[in-house]
Amino acid sequence: MNPLSTFLAALCILSYGTGLSAIAEPEPTKVYEVWRQDERAPNFKVRAGFDEADLKLRSYVSADAAAWAMLETALNETAARLATGGFLSGKQLNGASIPIQPVSPSADGPLSVVLLSFGLVIPPDELAQVANVPVADVKWVRNLTSRKTPPQLQTNSYRDPIVLAASAVAGQAISRMAFNGDNITAKTWDFDASVRGTDPAGRAIMASGMVSLTGFATDGMVDAHYESGPARLGFLHYARQYDRVYPGGEQGVNAVKLLGIGSSWQKSWSGIDDDSASGGASRTAMSGMLNAVMANGGPAAMKAVFERKWPKAGRGDPSVTEWIRWLDEGIKLSGNTPGAWRGQTPFVAERGLAGAYVTSLSDILAMPARFRREAPNESLPEGFATLYHLESLFSQPACQTVDFNLAAGVTDIDISLAELTAQCVRVRWTGPDFGRDHARPPIAISAYGAGLDYTDLDALLLSSAGGERVGLSVSDSESGKTVKTWMVDYVADFDGDDAMTLAFANVAADAAATRPLSIRLTVGTGITAGRGDLVAQVNKAPPNTPCSAGAVPMPPLADSVPYPAIASFVLGLESGAGGSGDFGDLLGFATELFSEQQTGELPMRFCTAPLRWNLQKDALSALFNGRGPGATACLPDMADATRVYTSRKKRPSFRRFDLNLAKGADTSGNVIPIRASVTWNDPSLPVFPMPRAMGPDDRTDDPKAEMEGFLTFQIRTETRLRGRIDLVVPPQASKGESTCGASPAGTITTMFDLVSALPDARQARLVGPDALAAVSPDVWTVMPAAKRAEYIARVNRERSGGGRKTPQTSRPGEAEACLCTCAQYSDPAAAALCSPSCAKKLENSCKAGPVTQAEKACFVKLSTELLAPFVRDSAARQLRNSLEGVDPEMLKAMVREQIEELKAEGRTCD
Repeated sequence: MNPLSTFLAALCILSYGTGLSAIAEPEPTKVYEVWRQDERAPNFKVRAGFDEADLKLRSYVSADAAAWAMLETALNETAARLATGGFLSGKQLNGASIPIQPVSPSADGPLSVVLLSFGLVIPPDELAQVANVPVADVKWVRNLTSRKTPPQLQTNSYRDPIVLAASAVAGQAISRMAFNGDNITAKTWDFDASVRGTDPAGRAIMASGMVSLTGFATDGMVDAHYESGPARLGFLHYARQYDRVYPGGEQGVNAVKLLGIGSSWQKSWSGIDDDSASGGASRTAMSGMLNAVMANGGPAAMKAVFERKWPKAGRGDPSVTEWIRWLDEGIKLSGNTPGAWRGQTPFVAERGLAGAYVTSLSDILAMPARFRREAPNESLPEGFATLYHLESLFSQPACQTVDFNLAAGVTDIDISLAELTAQCVRVRWTGPDFGRDHARPPIAISAYGAGLDYTDLDALLLSSAGGERVGLSVSDSESGKTVKTWMVDYVADFDGDDAMTLAFANVAADAAATRPLSIRLTVGTGITAGRGDLVAQVNKAPPNTPCSAGAVPMPPLADSVPYPAIASFVLGLESGAGGSGDFGDLLGFATELFSEQQTGELPMRFCTAPLRWNLQKDALSALFNGRGPGATACLPDMADATRVYTSRKKRPSFRRFDLNLAKGADTSGNVIPIRASVTWNDPSLPVFPMPRAMGPDDRTDDPKAEMEGFLTFQIRTETRLRGRIDLVVPPQASKGESTCGASPAGTITTMFDLVSALPDARQARLVGPDALAAVSPDVWTVMPAAKRAEYIARVNRERSGGGRKTPQTSRPGEAEACLCTCAQYSDPAAAALCSPSCAKKLENSCKAGPVTQAEKACFVKLSTELLAPFVRDSAARQLRNSLEGVDPEMLKAMVREQIEELKAEGRTCD
């Protein structure tokens, strides 16, 4: 139980004498108590528009005393909790007792399903259905002490009566906040029934707020008479009930509504624009968002939202967008309080409805994993295990499941998103696992919409069970095109699931300005494959002896491997293998990962690819001077790769694979003439002392060949590249490359299918995410107002192109992350695999002795000093522990490179 719940529970014990009555505190006057005198409580009347004949007023019966006492206790405990949160302040519920009128609804009347009603009509919503005095159905109350089969459409209310009681009080809390916002007065108790149905958006928001407050009020309460035994209310209780599929049409709050699972996530404006007869009902999406607001800022946040002037008070009919703007502005004012309520994820409140939407949806996708985490000895409820929650969230259209493997690495999907809606794609890797931890390749995503710029694509948000995934955009001023991209580590939704859910949402930073989006998604792991029979000739004779040609075959190639990259000119095709930053890197990647090295190298590539991509974000929560807090997560995989590399038998490997356009080649078509220069190293070749006499036919150390051929695109769009490279040693080139009279010969073919981002746009630039989407809520909470303004201004300046721009030829592997180790740098056979800038960085750090404890301490200090104080110590401790298991040679490169980079920026440990 969280501290707030503990405090509230203690308060309730003191108030109602259920364990600590010996303390000298007078029991307060009950707010709610059953009317015990005659059949009609004072001032009771049915609201205009209904006939009192629809209700049978009943006298109090002493035989029902135990059941009525349970109801009173539940109502008053809920009232105490909500009052502690400040929700019941205002013109009503000021401590005077409010009588509850026993009734029996007519079996066939319009009020036949009214079990508990608090009688206050507030526009735009009527959270009570009947009278000015609370009414309670005697039959339902008796069920509190004597379990009976519930009537039709009352299953939930009979199963979870405490929740129903709490929802009635929560409705009153919404009424109080409406009073405090000067939106209604007591005179509206007799509000004309003809107004019903005129404002479904406002009614839905108010009703959804009631559901969220019900969850807050009941969190941690114990229902002593739940059907299967005493139950502690809260997430686990409601999740356990998700074993059952509830009948449709039932009124009242239930587990499904409290969890926020429902179809309104896919309805325009989250379903609040429904003008049907049920338009005033709560919306699960809206309740989920308000749950996120409550978790983010506590009771004060909800009051900040609801105790405000409505768009139009009284009998007005605000539009859907007016209500959305009202809610969005309220959330932006709600503030951030460290510590999430009910296990939910915090977000930056200033993001408004967009932050609440994407955060709440992510939390719902994570519910199966959360249940497994909080109840490890229980079976996953059927509703989650069978993925019924996804069917409920996404039915029109349903989630599309896409399988990826070594034969099918990329696919295109078209989606249309109305305002404040979401659609999902389920991605599943059906190929082999890699490494001892069974690693799977990350998922690359590119999104393109005709006529959309990066500000339009800011509205395209991505939720997953692992939380919100923040994307980057590649924008081209020449063509006016923009592609938004993500690189996401592959993690199934929960243990036992075989796929990962990606939910794409459409919510703009100014929520009321959201417009429909038509998007082409390209999603996949990327695939490259190679084969070839190229053979070069090398002089194997010792120096100053007759030439002796020997055939040296090219290095073997992996038949097909995942290629974790996004193809874009602004980023390069950098995988950390070939380092050439173009299509030549595909071959280098396939070569480096051939055979036994795949088990060591690929897990590291899978881990660092999303990290490298996300390093582009300019988040203030970075551990590594712009490198995200997850950077240390890849250290074990990097250490494994180093161990594999240093222990394996040396084998042939490419030194260079340079691709160039043929002279006069037209690049606008799908078949492009190209030339290639290929050089590789073979450890089996003899090594002779140097210096040596170099005659015209003497061996020049490495096999090489000049080739020509074609780059052929089968698919070439803003978001995808699929094709092949076919190369052959031409006859005329063979003559000019003879060694001892022998010439190279053979072919190389490389196939590829890649997610891309404007790969042909040479004037493109990288655009970071919206400032508030990038920054950590923990950091934002403790950041002074001046720093917040400075941060937002800097990010907005860079996004608009007025600040630092990404170099046109930058490659993340060279510019920001050197993945070569000192062992590779020191190995002549492998040093060429390190990019030039990487080798330069390693030149000094690798030649020195082992990393000292002082260097480690400095590394940890510089890496964590920008973090918020309350997370700094734990992050530093985790980083220190991670360093202890890193290969000593790798440690040299990592620690010393980072210290030198920060020293150049004026940050030192002196």
